[in-house]
Amino acid sequence: MIALWTTSAARIKLFRSMKKIVNTPGCKLCYTDTDSLLYSTPEGVEPVELGECLGQLKDEYPDKTIVEFICGGAKQYALKVRFPSPSRV
Repeated sequence: MIALWTTSAARIKLFRSMKKIVNTPGCKLCYTDTDSLLYSTPEGVEPVELGECLGQLKDEYPDKTIVEFICGGAKQYALKVRFPSPSRV
């Protein structure tokens, strides 16, 4: 029962985060998976709360800028990122 409740609560949290992103002006939801979201936002706008603790959403690329996103379907996507140093892309 605990495992069932945990996965259900995680899906509800993910769905609520998706709604926040979609309802924030200028934000676009690009991709979702069972435990992740990929979205674009205007500079300085953060529609969901991020953190490092269990149960919080985490920025997987905190020091990088995603410049391009390509998706071919479920679990088939590629990111082109810009590193802080302009010499590496």
